[in-house]
Amino acid sequence: TSADEETHLRLWIPHLDTLRQEAGIDAKNLDLGELQQAILKTSYFEGMLSGFIDVVHSADELKVNSSVQLNAIQYEDGRMDSLRFEADISDEWLQAELISWDQGNTLMEGQLRIPFIAGDPATFDERFFEREINGQARVYESSLAYWFGFIPDGLPEQTAGTITIQTELSGIAGSPELTGDMEITSGLFSGIRIDRVAVGLDYIHEDGAVDFTGNVVKDQKSILGFNASVPLHLDLRQAQINLPSDEDSVHVDIRTDDFDLALLNSYVDPEMLRNLAGHIEGEVTLTGIVENLEMNGRMQLTRGTMRIVPAGITLSETAGDLLFEPNKISLREFTTRSGPGRLRAFGSVDLNALQPGSINFELTANQFRAANTPEYNFLINLDARMEGTVTEPQLRGDLGFLTGQVNLQNFGDRAVETVVLEEEETDTFDFYDALTMELNVDFGRQFLVRNRQYLDMEIVLNGSLDLLKERNEELQMFGTLEGIRGFARPLGRNFDMDEAIVSFFGPVENPQLNIRTRYEPPQSPGVSVFYVIDGTLQDPEFRFESEPEMELQDIVSYTIFGKPFYELDSWEQVVAGSGSSPTAADIALDVLLDRVEMLASQRLGIDVVQIDNTRSGSRNTTSIKTGWYLNQRTFFAILNEVGGARPQTLFMLEYLLHENLELIITQGDDSREGIDLRWKLDY
Repeated sequence: TSADEETHLRLWIPHLDTLRQEAGIDAKNLDLGELQQAILKTSYFEGMLSGFIDVVHSADELKVNSSVQLNAIQYEDGRMDSLRFEADISDEWLQAELISWDQGNTLMEGQLRIPFIAGDPATFDERFFEREINGQARVYESSLAYWFGFIPDGLPEQTAGTITIQTELSGIAGSPELTGDMEITSGLFSGIRIDRVAVGLDYIHEDGAVDFTGNVVKDQKSILGFNASVPLHLDLRQAQINLPSDEDSVHVDIRTDDFDLALLNSYVDPEMLRNLAGHIEGEVTLTGIVENLEMNGRMQLTRGTMRIVPAGITLSETAGDLLFEPNKISLREFTTRSGPGRLRAFGSVDLNALQPGSINFELTANQFRAANTPEYNFLINLDARMEGTVTEPQLRGDLGFLTGQVNLQNFGDRAVETVVLEEEETDTFDFYDALTMELNVDFGRQFLVRNRQYLDMEIVLNGSLDLLKERNEELQMFGTLEGIRGFARPLGRNFDMDEAIVSFFGPVENPQLNIRTRYEPPQSPGVSVFYVIDGTLQDPEFRFESEPEMELQDIVSYTIFGKPFYELDSWEQVVAGSGSSPTAADIALDVLLDRVEMLASQRLGIDVVQIDNTRSGSRNTTSIKTGWYLNQRTFFAILNEVGGARPQTLFMLEYLLHENLELIITQGDDSREGIDLRWKLDY
């Protein structure tokens, strides 16, 4: 509107509930929950809204009168009976009031009275900035759990307490003063009782700084305290906030007295750290102008423990001494235990105006448990040095595996696909990406590689490798490891290792394989069957060979039955292979032990194929069960035991009387023949 026109606006909001309308949102039935989700798409908000807003605006005056109330508020898990906001602008003053209730109790309230003129503060008369201002805000004594209910993640575990907050605004418009206090009493943090947590704020315009104070009291003793003075200037004449400049002075003082790190357990990522404990004692001060701040002081950690979840290890008896100097931070004799051994480190980081420069650290470990997970278990020695700068770190030295175990996942399963997720690009600094690494890695004579899921296999490797990484490049490994003993167990037979070579030509996760294992059937001297694995770890190839050279069906026949194919009975030939039909001999090329049974039943026209290998002392017996379902209730099976001094053959007829009751008739040439009833109970 033009300057000589007067504008009137009245918005009246009748009492609106938040019943969802599938047809959408309209002015007569405003669903705040749907509106909130449509705009923020984060959390669900619900309430009942009523109130009014009156606005009168002309060239000579601005008047605003409003009153808005929310009832039955719900946000995340938080609930509030009502919240009312009132504001009035008239005669160049703004007055506002906020108050909320729940279950008949006042939760919080606040008032504000400040001069207000619509326009550019730079054009205001000086008398405007000499008007008094005042305001108060208060959160009455209430439970921490109540307020955390309005936060998406809710209250951390083992956290409780009573909180009060009070702030006050005073002074004049050109020189405001703000004070505030927050206090938590009867606190519980990570399950540990705390007497009191207090934080204070004090802003005085004339000083051009905001002062912070804090104190944590446990068992009537201060365990953590801090004081800080940070430059800050509220320039209402220019309508701006002036943050610290390079020439402004800063002072921060942090003190700890037997501070228990266990207080932080509920506030760290449980997928990374657990069971955090230890005691910190010392004092650190930060002083000087912003462009040239200096630190002085000392912090000591004693009796530290923590569980490193990704590595599956617990660090105990952790102790360290940090010395803060104006141009350097020094780590003095850091030590921690994992397993039977320890890791030690010491060194320093140079500082220039608190910006890290050169780094120089030495790390040594002796019989240190570096990993203990279902996939990895390592006991190491280490002698390494970290040099360079924080932005271009360099790690060099020697790493030795005293013992190690790697359990392969999905080795031999060709159906497994590698899925690469696209990650969002980020400009944040990654220390590992910037790291340059040159480590000589020695594998002792107890480094075991094991697989159980598809192929039962164990190989002990020995040798040394070079572990290399360039800045912003992937980790690479070069060298060859040789097998010193081991076995593979395809088709239920134990193949002893003949030779094994694992060669690395770059990618750590995909070495070249050349593994050859041998089985000599005890019933056939002079015959050797070889199970060969080559290719790469991620794309292995499996095959059978023999001496003397034989057809695949004879190789499988010697492996399972200890005799050539032509000597097998008819049922044995079905399992071992015959002619050009797809048989276990063909299947053995594609799959390993526990998959032979499944695919044999699919490809041989046999409903059930089970191959079990058992040992008792020096005796090795293989049981092969082949069976057919004659109808839904009747099952016929032939059970053959081979490999022993006296092969056994049993015929079994199973009839399902009820869902969990079977009649079993067994015919054979030993004491196991007869009639049985088998009752099954699943629980």
